[in-house]
Amino acid sequence: MKKVALAKIPFKKLSQARLSSYANKHRAAIAAAPGSLNFPDPPFTAAMLTTKISTYNTALAAAYKGSKTQTQVKDQAKTDLITALRANWLYCNQDPSTFSQAYLQYDEQKAFMETSGFSVNGFSTASTGVRSPIIRSITSPEIGVLKVIMNAFSKSGKQRTSRVQGVKTYTLNYRIAASGTTPAGPWLQFLSPSYIITLSGLASGAYELFIVANAPKNLPSPTTTRTVVVL
Repeated sequence: MKKVALAKIPFKKLSQARLSSYANKHRAAIAAAPGSLNFPDPPFTAAMLTTKISTYNTALAAAYKGSKTQTQVKDQAKTDLITALRANWLYCNQDPSTFSQAYLQYDEQKAFMETSGFSVNGFSTASTGVRSPIIRSITSPEIGVLKVIMNAFSKSGKQRTSRVQGVKTYTLNYRIAASGTTPAGPWLQFLSPSYIITLSGLASGAYELFIVANAPKNLPSPTTTRTVVVL
């Protein structure tokens, strides 16, 4: 499944005002929840960024019609701020599973990454030629066994029981569903070469699941909606 990535930011080419604005947006994002919870250990903390932003803004004001030395101080403050932003950008641009958010669907990944205060790259699954998979049926043919049959759209737009065109494998993402005050379990994965997915050895209970149609060539991999089944 293609992961969401942060948009590249040409920090060096940003105007002085935009650089300060970007820095403040990121600092504010990681200073409080949910950003502080999603990205708990950045190389440069919000407090450290506050200092660097303040130093840069002060040096920027002093360098306006100032001396050569003051311009050099401003340039160094700018370099220090860009270094901090790049380090934090690299940290935040890791796979969401690094931050205990494994197997999120695209929209959830995007929302998660946006809490960093940085922009997120977007993509359209329609442009890849890979259509979204559809769950036709979910059954439990015997105790502890889950059977999922997938449908796909044909070129004419009709549904049929077959693999999604261009897709060779499916990933079943599943976990024990939340119940009352008991939180949901961790996400687990099962890779299937077939559009008929059979998973065994499950305990009785309610499971939350969704299917990823693994697209080729690192293209975006469409998913089904989440559903809950009781075994």
